[in-house]
Amino acid sequence: MSHPHRRQPWWQGLFQGAASARVFPYYLAVAHAILPVAIFRGPTRPSGRPGSIAVAGKDPWARYLPERVFLEPPRREVVGSLPVWSLARELRRLQSSVDLVVARVDTLSARRGFGSEFLHVPEWVGTWLPVPQGTEPLARAPNSLRDDLRVVRNSRLQPRLSRQEAGFEEFYRHMYLPFIRNRHGEFSHPHGYHSLRRAFRQGGILWAERDGQKIAGALFETGRDVLHFRALGTAGGDPALMKRGGLAALYGFMVDHARAQGCTRVELGTSRALLQDGVLRYKRKWGAVLADRAETRFELLLGWNRLDGAALDACASTSPIFRGSTGLAAVQILDTHRPATSADAEAAHRAVWIPGLRRLCLVSTAGWQPDATAPPDTVLANPRQAQPLLLGSRVPEG
Repeated sequence: MSHPHRRQPWWQGLFQGAASARVFPYYLAVAHAILPVAIFRGPTRPSGRPGSIAVAGKDPWARYLPERVFLEPPRREVVGSLPVWSLARELRRLQSSVDLVVARVDTLSARRGFGSEFLHVPEWVGTWLPVPQGTEPLARAPNSLRDDLRVVRNSRLQPRLSRQEAGFEEFYRHMYLPFIRNRHGEFSHPHGYHSLRRAFRQGGILWAERDGQKIAGALFETGRDVLHFRALGTAGGDPALMKRGGLAALYGFMVDHARAQGCTRVELGTSRALLQDGVLRYKRKWGAVLADRAETRFELLLGWNRLDGAALDACASTSPIFRGSTGLAAVQILDTHRPATSADAEAAHRAVWIPGLRRLCLVSTAGWQPDATAPPDTVLANPRQAQPLLLGSRVPEG
């Protein structure tokens, strides 16, 4: 039986409290000093061609990106366990026999032991939303967002603010925990009971109700001119309720409440550093801005000898956001079966660009027309040209 309110061990609180003093990264480096290594093989999406990926890191987190790449559960071959200080050398050796290498490594070790021959993808990126004034920003919103808000109106969902402790208990146990576990399965990592209760006492919960019945809820914390969106959930943890207007209602109610409180921005929390991540794509509809979180504790390191096969499929199915020399950058693959044009570049840029990126690399598998021009802060490349552009990116100093 689980006890979400049980007090955490004293040593865990010690390390968490010392994170700002730069102690916690060293603790993680020790805790993750020995990492298992395995090779995954199977057909990759979207092409269906056979692919192989060498993966280093502890389960289940190290499998997150590979499982997005394969069309079906891949075969797994155990290589062994290696100390992180010799892992880069082993991954370079494995690159000659697999299409792609992926390692989930603590950020301190990643920056000290892995150079620019690996793509440094933060496990999480921050997102925030400037609080719009008036209705003009909504008029410029994507059609899909306006459709979502129409569903909210048709569903007769109404906001209600709660700051009562009983409301927190109901939210945490009967909405948040079941929702996060139903939605993310083994990859779920719910916030602790005590940390969310502290946030609740500095803010509250906004319910989305229909005819007095709670459909969904969002827990927030306020500070100065910022509203922090900490957690959300649905009645009984049912993810389908979000698609029936619950998610759009919570975002809209949160923005309205932030405006009423005089806040200038809403912190939306973290998302996977992948342009194809569903959570990040939804935040993008609302006008979210990316931020590189300094407190992100792990990085995914990607390496390949040639940008083809599973390496190309991995970039196509995830569009990783990585740390470049000037900030966050991303790669997007275009499979046009013909040399791509300026119009293709504009359409791809419009489809994936998100504020906070410093650069987007558009890679056309069939190359580009000689007269193709790039949108702002974008470079055009074929798979061979992308190799030095991506893996030659300088890793910012930690």
